[in-house]
Amino acid sequence: MTLEYQLRRALIALCGVAAVVGAAGITEEHVFHQASWLKYAVTIVGPLVLAALVVVGNPLALLTALLIVAAPFAGFSMTLQGIHVPLLAPIILCAGAVAAVSEGGVARHRSALLSASVLFLILLILPVAESPSRTDVVATLISLFAAAYFASRLARTEHGFVMLAWAFVASAGFQAAIAVWESETGHRLNLYGAAGSQTLGPSYFFNYGSQARPPGAFYDPDSLGNVLAITLPINVGLGVHYAMRRRWREVAIAVAALALIGVALEITLSRMSWIGAAVGLIVIIVLVPQVRWRALPVLAVAAITLIGLGVFGQQSTTIQRLSSITHPLNETGTANGDVVRVELWRDALDIAEQHPVAGVGLGEVANLLSARLEVAGTSAQGGNAQSVYLQLLAEGGLLAVCGLTAVLLAVTRDLMRTIRAERLWGAVLAGASAAMLICWLTDVTIRYSGVAVLMGVLFGMVAGRSSAAREVAAA
Repeated sequence: MTLEYQLRRALIALCGVAAVVGAAGITEEHVFHQASWLKYAVTIVGPLVLAALVVVGNPLALLTALLIVAAPFAGFSMTLQGIHVPLLAPIILCAGAVAAVSEGGVARHRSALLSASVLFLILLILPVAESPSRTDVVATLISLFAAAYFASRLARTEHGFVMLAWAFVASAGFQAAIAVWESETGHRLNLYGAAGSQTLGPSYFFNYGSQARPPGAFYDPDSLGNVLAITLPINVGLGVHYAMRRRWREVAIAVAALALIGVALEITLSRMSWIGAAVGLIVIIVLVPQVRWRALPVLAVAAITLIGLGVFGQQSTTIQRLSSITHPLNETGTANGDVVRVELWRDALDIAEQHPVAGVGLGEVANLLSARLEVAGTSAQGGNAQSVYLQLLAEGGLLAVCGLTAVLLAVTRDLMRTIRAERLWGAVLAGASAAMLICWLTDVTIRYSGVAVLMGVLFGMVAGRSSAAREVAAA
């Protein structure tokens, strides 16, 4: 028995003891000043994760999967002896340390997205320097690019790519379940005290008519809708992948997850997320004609579930929201919100014209738009330009727009390379990317670190499969 083996056993035993002590509430009582469900869960899960890192052969895969599942909870935080600790920070730091010491850090054949991302970061230096909230902006950028890097490392192998896809679906499925629970009970998730609190009542900010739009663990329902829209093409891809291999248990799991995610996407009432998800699924069917018949049963189950629970059920709000897509400015009850959105677009363009080169600084447009709306006698909604593209133009100017253009061109090139090498996964990534880019038209949910992590993972999956395709071509 080697010394390394003995040390591993001892460390696993210590982690087990720590988990038991945490389950008894002893760790929470002595480490934290105030008890909460979140802190109690960390005292149990933390030691178990450390034990798993000692056992598994690929600790980076475990940490990245944990990051994907934990990302929606980024809005929650803890205080350790009076020090504010973001929930995702320990996971990102551990994953970064593991990535630094493990092999395979630099791919022999790099993706186009890697070079474009470096250029994008360079072009963002001045907008970040002018930001009034550099800490928050830098934290979000670190979350985005760190998640992309971890995912790109793992996605170079098909096993790692499939693991990331399942983690994505698991995270979205968990959030979908929370959203359904919120919709049914009227409670909102609260990890700091009781299981939930009455926040989805008539005064809830994100109500649509008399129906509350559940956010899951995210900050708002649009964030949840965007993530679910991105996940649906990935979910369908997993179902088709296993159907081609006649592994029906995995197909059944994928179909069940698809139905749950579809229902949650419906009750978010996020119109652009609906459109993004639909376009993403169409992209897959168009790009993979030889497996259309395998994809259709999976999509049919999801469609029947949605029709049964929503469109022809008692949720007439779904029909009203769906019909408003063709006439948003004339929609009864919520047209004012869409009018404000149009005003925000115009104001963002006006700010961009006044600061064309480097913009006003990342994070500053919220203050400027809020001031403009208050002068106009309108309340600000979310303090953003209601569009990723316009927000980036106003805050980063032509520098940021050039960087984003380079990234999008690189994503297109990498997707084309992947489609040529493996059509199914290339089509899945193209569908998920299309859904994300469509969601960016009317929302800026990427400014939240939890959403940024998941979108970063998607970018990383594109880069990783592109690198793998280049290695296969070179061989």
